[in-house]
Amino acid sequence: MKKGFTLIEMLGIIAVLAVVLLVTFPVMNKSLKKMKENTTNNFENNLKISAETYIELNRDNYENIDVPGTEIAFTIQDLYDTNLLKGQYDNINTTDKIKVIVGQDLILRYYFNGEQIGIDKEIDDNLTREIALIKENLNQSTPDGIYYYTEQGNLENNPTQINLTRNWGKPYGNILVHNHQFISGCIQFDGKNYDYYKGELTELNYPCSTIRGENLVVNGDLSYKDNTNYSALSAYNDEGFLTRTSNSMTQIYNLNYVPINVNKPYEFGMTVRSNNDLSKHYAGFFSYDIDKKMISPTNVMYINNTLTTLSKDLNNGDEYVYLTDLTNWKKINTEDYQRGFIFWNYKDSTGYEYPELTYSRNISNADIYSDENIDLENNRIKLNAPWNNGYIKAGTKLSQRNNGITHNYNLMQNQKIPNTFTNYSSVVSQFRNVGSPSNKEYKHGTRYVRWFIWTNYNNTANTTVDFKDIYIREVTE
Repeated sequence: MKKGFTLIEMLGIIAVLAVVLLVTFPVMNKSLKKMKENTTNNFENNLKISAETYIELNRDNYENIDVPGTEIAFTIQDLYDTNLLKGQYDNINTTDKIKVIVGQDLILRYYFNGEQIGIDKEIDDNLTREIALIKENLNQSTPDGIYYYTEQGNLENNPTQINLTRNWGKPYGNILVHNHQFISGCIQFDGKNYDYYKGELTELNYPCSTIRGENLVVNGDLSYKDNTNYSALSAYNDEGFLTRTSNSMTQIYNLNYVPINVNKPYEFGMTVRSNNDLSKHYAGFFSYDIDKKMISPTNVMYINNTLTTLSKDLNNGDEYVYLTDLTNWKKINTEDYQRGFIFWNYKDSTGYEYPELTYSRNISNADIYSDENIDLENNRIKLNAPWNNGYIKAGTKLSQRNNGITHNYNLMQNQKIPNTFTNYSSVVSQFRNVGSPSNKEYKHGTRYVRWFIWTNYNNTANTTVDFKDIYIREVTE
């Protein structure tokens, strides 16, 4: 007859199970917490770029978008409806709202559930502590004349005071700020150059002109051995690459804004592979102006040969727009976005006014008049509704507005990626004064760029893309 366990044996088994639980529970708890953090970060970053794109596509609907203090709100469902946000997220209600506030510096800041999202979060006390650490390592106080250029603006002379005035192009050290902490940078001090990386300073033998070498994309070569600067990608793989697996389209981009000179050529590139030859992908770069506002086609495009001027002041309530010449004004049968105006009187935060036929954010709504209301004899256009976009003085130059491809897809357009690591690269060197720049031309107003890829654009199940090298670098030869 088979005997059961004795009381002592049962107690022994219980003790062993208790030890196993004691050992494994913290590990499991830590893993679950990390998974939750990664899911939250990926959602917030996907939400931020989806919201940015939504604003750009619907800019015509927000008449005060360039007025400090303006608040705009839309829902998660709006992003799903416009196909900008993909995937399902736990504990997220599609009726939840994203709030966008126009700051005094005219930068748009995005909020979800009362918390600011994206790289523009306020720098907290960690910034001050990290600067103090740099001072301590250099063994003396920061002298006058040292400038730290960060993602948030310039910290001039007194690093504890944040000056949001953009000063693009100054030849001083660059420092990446990520999640409220310094990650890396190049610091110029007392005639010497130092590389700062996670609390350590190393003297360099090259000038402080780029971040960690010639690649302007932070951690582009994955030398940090983590996913710094690519929150939508997995943690660093021991084999030397980052990964993204999904069943739907995912937007991936570098967080740091890369300053460029549009009069110089730059090479954009990446080394990637995919496990799924049915999946299609888009890759290229986003363009931003000196105030880090995304540049859309409506900001630079117009109908050729329609440049004219207002012959009378335009005021709220006016039913007609009076122009000096409508000879080449085109009647449009289908593209309603061409039935409107782009005014050439835009000034950025530095006070610089862009010339005509270059760049403007002063754009009327689309479809604001009918073709039959273009009066060539009297050089006037009757509006569908009274003008409500504010006063514009007589003599202001304008053109018939236009639109086109949202971003520069200079690396790939709706293409497959092989299952072996393959390099894609493209040199952008042209800048033409035209109303419709191509994928390999800079848009007017461009001062910053970001590399991006939309993986799995056609929503193919179980698609994995591995990333080995991402770069934006000036071509010097």
